[in-house]
Order: sequence, then structure tokens, then C-alpha cells
Amino acid sequence: MTLPQEDVFATLNELDITALLSDLVARPSFEREEAVGEYLRGRLRPLGVEISTTEISPGRFNLLAHYGPSGRQLVLNSHMDTVPPGDRAGWSTPPLEPVVQGARLYGRGACDAKGPLAAMAAAFEALVRSGIALGGIVTLMAVSYEETGALGSAVEAERLSGEPAGVIIGEPTALELHLGHKGVLRLGISSLGKAAHASLPEEGVNAISRMAGLVAALDALGADIARRHHPLMGHPSLAVTTIQGGVAANVVPDRCQIVVDRRLLWGEELEEARQEIETVLRSLRSADPTLEIEIEVQGAFASSQITADDPFMAALREAGQEALGRELGIGCFGACCDMWAFRKRGIPTVIFGPGQLAQAHKADEWVELAQVEAAARFYALAALRWLGVTR
Repeated sequence: MTLPQEDVFATLNELDITALLSDLVARPSFEREEAVGEYLRGRLRPLGVEISTTEISPGRFNLLAHYGPSGRQLVLNSHMDTVPPGDRAGWSTPPLEPVVQGARLYGRGACDAKGPLAAMAAAFEALVRSGIALGGIVTLMAVSYEETGALGSAVEAERLSGEPAGVIIGEPTALELHLGHKGVLRLGISSLGKAAHASLPEEGVNAISRMAGLVAALDALGADIARRHHPLMGHPSLAVTTIQGGVAANVVPDRCQIVVDRRLLWGEELEEARQEIETVLRSLRSADPTLEIEIEVQGAFASSQITADDPFMAALREAGQEALGRELGIGCFGACCDMWAFRKRGIPTVIFGPGQLAQAHKADEWVELAQVEAAARFYALAALRWLGVTR
């Protein structure tokens, strides 16, 4: 008599996970996820499982598929959206045409996060096709808007049933169990000036010139912040990530805008981080009382974590040992992700997936196919260990 995991692994081996990942990468989802969602719906429908969607905005929705009876729940959550491909000239291969070279698959989203999503979809499909009678329900949750505000997961976290649940967020962690993620505070800061003809600059106030001093002061703050350290999370950071200013070559600009991206360690509060930046701005205003600055909070997500001794972690460590043949490394996700939405409601949540965060959002993004296959085994075993098997 075969063991449940042997049946699931045998079914996984029959699936072409590389083809599944290629299909996901080939469907652009940096503006809306509809093509990816419809593909997954079409692939899962023949399994006869319950499938539902949650509209977040026109053309943008979450796709959920459920297998198993009511009771304890395991949610396999990953996002369908990606960042834009960027300048095509920076890519060695077409960003929306998946290419397999050696042990890697290249393309936008291969790592972040269609690699994890493909592994989750394959694990879900293998659980259903194997006919395993789970002691609870496993949910594949493919969400929208992760890259631009976590709206998809925020909605589903509020809708999650009151039954004991555990959530795995599919992000590139290089097959480590990540206990949490950094927080992020994103501010839009504008310097105001006075427009004038460029031949008479003294008649105006140059907003770009004023912004230059502000950026230098923020860079100095960022260097100071980077001296802080957490043994698991590394360093916090502050970076000026965009700048816009000016309307024409012959006009002194009356406005210049930047975006500041501040990443927070566990224990750093969003309001404290904002006040640090406000202190720099107050110092600049004190030195130049004519300086006019506007600030807008564009995004704020607190850091999130789970303790290493949580019962959910014990089940996942056991699954990792069996699926990968080794003890899983423990780490922290260096970016922000959707974990916070579920931890906010007290739901045990971890981050795990194939690929390395260093590949995300870059040209020539890639993921190792062996890691995608290993992640699929882990997700499937996690369902067996957390939910149990009735027969």
C-alpha cells in the first residue's frame, strides 16, 4: 500500500510544471491579471473543484479554488500580477516569451511570482488528481494587486473563515521558510517653486534646485539608517526611487516631486519612520524659511512576523524535511509582501517559494526549474501535514 505522499508525488511527476510556468509567463499581467486568471480557471475547471472569483476592480480579480471538506484550512497564496518588463533593450530574451536555457526559465515574472504560483497550482492539481481525502480544505488563492498595494490579499484576509487556518505566501525565498518581511513606508514629497522664463531665472524659484538639496539630505539619512542591523532581517533602508520635474526646456520649474521608499525592520514603527523624515525636512525649512514642501503618504505597510515555535511552523518544517530531503533554512523576506494582511487577523502565515529575490524586477529575470518542482512537492506535503489525511 502506497503512502499518501507517494501518490501525490507520483501525480506531480506526471505534470509538466515547466509548461505550466511557461504558460503563466507568456500571459502579460503587469497592467491587469485577467489573462492569467482565466488561464488558471480553464486549467482547474476539469478537476471538478469549487472555483470562485473576487472582483477587486474591473478586469482585475482574485481566483480561488478549493479542495477538501470544511474544517482546518491551508491557503496557498501567490500573486498573478508582475511589474512591467521595462526597457526591452535590457533583456537578452523577449521578456514576455518564456525561454528555457539550461536549468533556468527566463521571462518577466518567472521569479516574482509566477514560479511560486506555478508550483502552488501544480501542488493543488496533484492533490486533487491523486484523490487524497484531506482532513481539511486546501485553497489555491491567486491574487491581484500585490505589486501595487496588496488589495487582493487584503480583501481575502477579511473573508477568510473562522476555522483554524494557515497561509503560505508564495514569493522567491530560495526554498527557505521566511518568518516575516520588512515594512515599507512610501512618501511622495514635492518641492514648490515659481515658474519663470529660463532666460530670466532670477524671476523664478527653481523647484528642481531646491529638491537637489532635499535629496542629498535624505541620502544622508539613508546612510545613517543603514547602520542599524537585525541578525535575521539585515538592514533597514531609505531610497529616493523616482523624480519628476519641469514642463519645458525654457521654463524654470515650479514643482519637483520625488518618491521615498523606506524599508523597516521588525520593531520599527511606521510613524517613527515618518517622523525621522519629517525631522530632516524641518531642518531644511529652518535653514531656509522660504522652502515650501508638500508630503503625501502613498503606501504604508507594517513589518510582519510569526514565531519560529508556532505549531504551523512545525508542520511546515516536517513537510520540508520530507519534500526536500533536508531541514529548511529559516530567514526573513527582505521586501514587503502580502503576509501582513493575514497576520493582521492573527492567522499563522509564512513565506516560501522558489527563486531568489535578487532576480525580481530585473531584466533577464529567471528561476531555477528544479526549485519550482521542489516547491511544488513542499506545498503538497504542507497540505498533508497541516490538514491530515482521513484515509
